[in-house]
Amino acid sequence: MFKFYFIIVCCLSVNFCVNADDTVDFCKRNSSFMIAEKHDIACLKKKVEIDKDVYAAYLLGTFYIGGKGRLSSESIKWFSLSASWGNTDSMLILYDHYATRDHEKAKEYLIKASEFGNSAGQWELYKKLNRDSLINNDAYKWLKKSALSCNPIAIERLSSLLLDSDELKPIAMAWLTFGLSIAKSGSRIESEMVQLLDKNKSHQPDFSKLKNLHLKTKCSVKDLNKK
Repeated sequence: MFKFYFIIVCCLSVNFCVNADDTVDFCKRNSSFMIAEKHDIACLKKKVEIDKDVYAAYLLGTFYIGGKGRLSSESIKWFSLSASWGNTDSMLILYDHYATRDHEKAKEYLIKASEFGNSAGQWELYKKLNRDSLINNDAYKWLKKSALSCNPIAIERLSSLLLDSDELKPIAMAWLTFGLSIAKSGSRIESEMVQLLDKNKSHQPDFSKLKNLHLKTKCSVKDLNKK
């Protein structure tokens, strides 16, 4: 009887070791996204601990979000780690969390996300600095950065401001033409761009200066290069 029990224990031990090795191998072989789809939190934590995987830390933060989108202390912990490693999505989540709790910390996360090139953060920072005019240079700087990061909403807003100047209308029309090429088909922003183009169709777009700007962008310029 004891011998039979010993054999069972040995078999279970061997299986456990094999399964443990399989788990480690699964963690190594698969991306954080694939692991998250299986809701394997332990595996994601290994990715963070061993590989310093910034996206794994971000995904762990999402797993601990509470009801109505509230961030738990555990969620904040993982988002903060991910943000410290440069994940701008985590920065914006923390910005939103602290917006009504700690204005200075919220501002810090928003500026950091914007400096790291997050177009949504740059757009939000523009809105906070200046909602209505081109006079505020800091606001305009972030609006332009968001446009250069291929944010159609920022492109539409920038174009609207440039259209206020007769001298800048050709550049505005070029921005609108480009923005239309990357805007989601059927979206509100696409419709607004079409209306602006139609309203100012007497002005020809000047693509020469815009092509130079596109050297800094992350989006495709194939439509623009045909002009």
